[in-house]
Amino acid sequence: MSTQAHDNHAAFVERHQAELEPEHSGKMALMHDGEVVDIVDDKDVAYELGLQRYGAGNFSLERIGTSPHSLGVLAYAFE
Repeated sequence: MSTQAHDNHAAFVERHQAELEPEHSGKMALMHDGEVVDIVDDKDVAYELGLQRYGAGNFSLERIGTSPHSLGVLAYAFE
């Protein structure tokens, strides 16, 4: 079953993440129908904006800049 959240996440990772990270890291991308429709500093504000514009279940939020970070030597300690 395809959902707004699932489709938006796939679109974000495939088409938008790399482009947005350098300038907007730490902000929230408001997503609708696979497109970034707004970039907001605060997740609560982004959520309220999404509710007002699209209604519950019709949008999703993606944090920009959440790429995994290397743990270096520590990564080997957890294997």
